[in-house]
Amino acid sequence: AMSVGLLVSAGLMTKSIATLRTYDYPFETDAVFTARVGLFEADFPDTLARRAFYRDVEARLREVPEARFIALATVLPGLGSGGTLLAIKGQTYVEDTDYARAESGVVGAGYFATLGVEVLRGRDFDAQDGAQSEPVAIVNQSFADEHFSGESALGRRFRAGDSESTEPWRTIVGVVPDLHMQGMSDTAGNQSGYYVPIEQNDARFMSILARGPGEPMALTEAVRAAVASVHAGTPLYFVQTLQSRIDEETWVFSIFGALFLAFGGVALFLASIGLYGVMAFTVARRTPEVGIRLALGATRGQVLSLVMRQGLGQVAIGLVLGTGVAVLASRGLALILFQVSPYDPLVFVGI
Repeated sequence: AMSVGLLVSAGLMTKSIATLRTYDYPFETDAVFTARVGLFEADFPDTLARRAFYRDVEARLREVPEARFIALATVLPGLGSGGTLLAIKGQTYVEDTDYARAESGVVGAGYFATLGVEVLRGRDFDAQDGAQSEPVAIVNQSFADEHFSGESALGRRFRAGDSESTEPWRTIVGVVPDLHMQGMSDTAGNQSGYYVPIEQNDARFMSILARGPGEPMALTEAVRAAVASVHAGTPLYFVQTLQSRIDEETWVFSIFGALFLAFGGVALFLASIGLYGVMAFTVARRTPEVGIRLALGATRGQVLSLVMRQGLGQVAIGLVLGTGVAVLASRGLALILFQVSPYDPLVFVGI
């Protein structure tokens, strides 16, 4: 029973790993260079200084000939971004628990083009979305479907926070596909998300994204030099491709899959040895009975059937109990399974 429960869990995790490894992402991964910068408060004490730094870095990066697309952002697709409450203009919220929730990110112009993503409706951010301009946002398809189902999201307004929020109302200027803002490990949760321009927000930490026709990691020195030319004391870290970042983020699938497979294999081995021992002991004790049955005319098939019925009965009880254990275990795994049902019939029948 325990081996069935553990092996079903291992099967579900293994299928999750296989699905993840062959998953067709809705954005570029292998070709995208990423790095992270963090601004020290002593060097950049206020919002204006930080925004100026990001503007200068963007300008220098656009001078790198090997980088066809570049962008800055606080969020990378597939890695999670952090959620916030929000209110839709025109809707009434009686309790704070009535407010919707969505993932959010701060991105610069060219973010979606760098990821190879096209804006579905409306427009991308551009130079006109400055600090003094009308507050705007781009939402993903799930956001549009959840809050404006059957209607156009363009021109609608919302703001982050609850009833005590001081955030400005933002006008939706574009709709983009879902880019796993909540992370790859939570594909069954709320997919709603939105993006705001860098010039209309403040962030001390930002990711650099770049994509060109060549090897993405070949951009490392050029990007490092561009950042250093703006401020030599600003470090560049987490330098790797977007696919590598996602692989690191999803290590839990591989770890859990290996653990359950190992535990399930050991449990199956122990169950097999235990069943063999019990059967061997039982048959040894019944040797005289078997001799008498043969002497009285029983066939070999009848004797074999007599012994096998006892063994298969124990196996059947173990399978029934094990299926119950597997259902309970798989229900707990639902949160970390990647696009695999916790009650996948192929896995259950196969185990």
